[in-house]
Amino acid sequence: MKSISGEQAMKILSETGTLEYLSENYEIIHTQSPQWIREEVDEYVNKKLKS
Repeated sequence: MKSISGEQAMKILSETGTLEYLSENYEIIHTQSPQWIREEVDEYVNKKLKS
């Protein structure tokens, strides 16, 4: 669990394009476990923040 507010999380997800990524890949993502999804989102956000 991250120590940030919901507002901060939404800002990061929006600014990194993560919300669009999740929406565009819904068909595949919704079949995965919650743990896998959390790890995928963390990895995606970290890559975007480093670029």
